[in-house]
Amino acid sequence: MKKIIYFLLLLSLIIVSCDFGNDDGQQEPPVQSTIRPDIRVEFDEILNRPPGSDITDLVDFGQENGISSSDFTVELQFGQELVLDQPTVGVGLNQGILYSRLAFFEENPGNPGVFDIPVDTLNLYGSLFDKSVADPGSSNSVEFPDDDDRSLSSFLNLEVIGQDNTEDLEYKYEIEVAILDDGNVIGYYVIDPKLIIRAND
Repeated sequence: MKKIIYFLLLLSLIIVSCDFGNDDGQQEPPVQSTIRPDIRVEFDEILNRPPGSDITDLVDFGQENGISSSDFTVELQFGQELVLDQPTVGVGLNQGILYSRLAFFEENPGNPGVFDIPVDTLNLYGSLFDKSVADPGSSNSVEFPDDDDRSLSSFLNLEVIGQDNTEDLEYKYEIEVAILDDGNVIGYYVIDPKLIIRAND
């Protein structure tokens, strides 16, 4: 009888200790990694276009041949982070891309293939995002006088911090950027690739 009691006590301790770490109710990500596309730009061609232009065709994310930049698709799941940084090819000294605003669009049911319906940038049908940019005044930020001294960032991080979608979700994400050229800030321009949020299995 004592053996049974000791066994039950030991089993209870094991169950309590295993469940102890789950009291906060937070999801644990199944995977943690950073996706950092190798960005290349045709800088002179961008400067030949007026502010407001879509410059997606002048930006390369290192995708395979035959895939356009507008069809370049990043696949993310809970725990993964997309980092958009400075171009590695196509920019000269004191030149670069400055990241500003970010918007998501879902496919229009009445016009398949057209992604023009805006959705919440922080909660995409259960996928929670954390967007981070350089803090104003830091060495990675630049003020844009033409936009009420708005602080622009030399990088953009987008991390999936929560997820409960049970099917894959596809979006277009529109990145508003300005161009830094020898101390001058010019813009805004738009880059418009794709994003897939993988289902939470």
